[in-house]
Amino acid sequence: MSENKNGWRTQPMYSFREVSRLSGISISTVRNWLFGYTVDERQVSPLIKASADATCCSFLNLIEIMVAARFRKSEGCIHSTKTYVT
Repeated sequence: MSENKNGWRTQPMYSFREVSRLSGISISTVRNWLFGYTVDERQVSPLIKASADATCCSFLNLIEIMVAARFRKSEGCIHSTKTYVT
């Protein structure tokens, strides 16, 4: 039985456009988080693990991106919370 235990969870099925719409971030950010990018001649590693030739995202990639996007959007709330805690 060589069937993948994660099956549909790891199978690419969401386009970058769909992931962008569902997570509320740009398509270029989705690609940057999946494949990394270069800034001022410095290579930034991918945030989310995906195959180098991926043209779609899996369900797990989608969920990881949505969670990361939420953290990114709530960053202002985290800073204001730190002010009250310290």
